[in-house]
Amino acid sequence: MRLMYSAIIFFLALLFTSTTQAAVLDDVTQALKNGTPTFEMRWSFEVSDLNDGEKAKAVGLNVRTRIGYRTADLYDKFSAYIQLHNVTNLVENYRWPGGGDAGYDVIGDPDGSRVHQAYLDIKCPKHAGLVRIGKQEILFDDVRLIGNIGWRQNGQSFDAAKVSISPIKDVTFDAAYVSRVNTIFLTHFDLNGYWFHVTYAGLKNHKISLFAYLNDFEDNDYRDSATYGLRAFGKVPFQDNAALRYDFTIAYQTDFAEDGDPSSFITVGSETLEEHGAMMLNLFVATDLKLNLPYIQMGSFGFGYQMLEGAHGKDKPFDTLFSTAHKWNGWADQFLATNGGTLWNGLEDYWVEAAVKFAGVKFKAVYHYFDTETKVDGLYNNYDGKYGQEFDLLLVKPFNKNITGLIKAAFFDADNDAEANGVPVEDETVFWTRLTIKF
Repeated sequence: MRLMYSAIIFFLALLFTSTTQAAVLDDVTQALKNGTPTFEMRWSFEVSDLNDGEKAKAVGLNVRTRIGYRTADLYDKFSAYIQLHNVTNLVENYRWPGGGDAGYDVIGDPDGSRVHQAYLDIKCPKHAGLVRIGKQEILFDDVRLIGNIGWRQNGQSFDAAKVSISPIKDVTFDAAYVSRVNTIFLTHFDLNGYWFHVTYAGLKNHKISLFAYLNDFEDNDYRDSATYGLRAFGKVPFQDNAALRYDFTIAYQTDFAEDGDPSSFITVGSETLEEHGAMMLNLFVATDLKLNLPYIQMGSFGFGYQMLEGAHGKDKPFDTLFSTAHKWNGWADQFLATNGGTLWNGLEDYWVEAAVKFAGVKFKAVYHYFDTETKVDGLYNNYDGKYGQEFDLLLVKPFNKNITGLIKAAFFDADNDAEANGVPVEDETVFWTRLTIKF
């Protein structure tokens, strides 16, 4: 919260040096009175059955409530937002890292309350950009590296100072300094993060972004790294009712801060990992169709490939940083170790997906085939085969603009050879149903 305190001091000093105290108090009062409240309630029922032979099936029922308030603009320049957050567990037959009932499988939703967001916004001259200081969500691109982990009930936010400007037409530049990460487990850790992101949107139906994320972890030198990359995405219409959609990302990770120092080394199998030098590649192509059939509004079919390099010699696996990992590599969450750079064998994920919107209901099905990217000497009997496969299903029904229902399921089938060699994958079935009310 150091950034928030500094922002408040700066804000007050700027106000009281520019006008009289009485006028300032009156204007601030009006900004507070003319603000806008926000409200969100999300009910979630989840069952997770991991075939590990030791733990009982996890069952959870909880409700997430977020209440916020955004002030009106003050002097057409300043505004503020605060969002209070609570998760209440009504059925808690599960565990999570650091809590819950150890006799059950994992559901990553501890109960508790916190301030999820609290920030001050300052508009740049001529509305050319925005400075945001305080506790905030930050989402870049497709949240593969930086996101809010919105699927989990507690979510993720950052204590940060972030600048978003448009210095020239069709170009948006974001720069952020991040001092703390507020995790989905209601914990936090300190960070010196320097994040830069540029997007060019001057080509019709296409965008290109460049990014650099430099992270110095206060208490985890192993993860200190610099990540540089490029993303290109968009669509190519080829008929009035059809388009080819594509999304391509490539990123490279290298040393930063204490990475390369002995304090950052770790031994895995017979290899000692000393530095970052891994790549990530993501490619997705889909065909989108607008359909005028009875009850069917749209359909799509696509396929994708994602590669995350594992440990090679002295190089550590690719770390997907603070991503919304649930969005990627299967909804059963077998590969969350990519956040943290500890998926030692890396990952190659091949998938196909199909979606249709029928009578206002969205249906989606996804099939994944998971393979290791490398083997590590002395680990899992030098295993370099496949991890397994997964089938995912999703149904989303908006009842109106404020209420949405969801049913979702994931079925992961671990490869027998992977299990036999000690690779940390297990057969798993996960089911969710949710109801979100949002104003």
